[in-house]
Amino acid sequence: MGMGQVIHITEFLRRHRPAVVLAGVVLALTAVPFLALHLVLGNAWQGISPVFTDESVYYAHMHSVGQGYLTDGNPFVFEYRAGAPLVIFGGAWINALPLLTGLSFNSALALNFVLWSLAFAALLYWLFREWTIPRWIAVGGTLFLYLQSYAYIWRPVNLQPVYPFYFLFYIALTRLIREQSRKNIGLLAGATAVSFYIFAYLWQIAVVTLGLLFLYAILRLKKLLGC
Repeated sequence: MGMGQVIHITEFLRRHRPAVVLAGVVLALTAVPFLALHLVLGNAWQGISPVFTDESVYYAHMHSVGQGYLTDGNPFVFEYRAGAPLVIFGGAWINALPLLTGLSFNSALALNFVLWSLAFAALLYWLFREWTIPRWIAVGGTLFLYLQSYAYIWRPVNLQPVYPFYFLFYIALTRLIREQSRKNIGLLAGATAVSFYIFAYLWQIAVVTLGLLFLYAILRLKKLLGC
């Protein structure tokens, strides 16, 4: 590595120090479940995936897709495993991607947790910055909400991959309110469309938010026209 590259990297880290610190802290926090597993079980661990809340329900969906049942039917009844899904969980397909590449189930869980934790932090920090919140306050707010949501970020399918798309929707909405450009319209349209497939209730949040904003716009227009 040349001196020019070292200077470039140093300058990049200096200019983006809050984001770099945020990423480092989040990466350190992702080690907590694995440290807890080691401290509690040590060498007695037999490879059984850890369960802290109700994530075993979603382990089943992720595992079923990873085995090749891509319709994500009922993973709890053998005869219906290849049927149509009762509820669309786009996260089941997303979380199963590492399995489809050949990784073991536990490795896929660990990889998903790290990547989606970073995505959570990056998108939430971006949202705070779109709201013109100072960088270090945005870092503190992101870490606070990350810790508050920690158990759910560990849980695959729902809500691990849902949070980043939730934040992305409000990022797109904020940008569109500030500037009505084709780029921002496309971003909001894409974020809204994706919400229908990622999680069964995420689309309801998007639709209700847009509906309330539409009603607000109508009221503002009536007020301006003196109606």
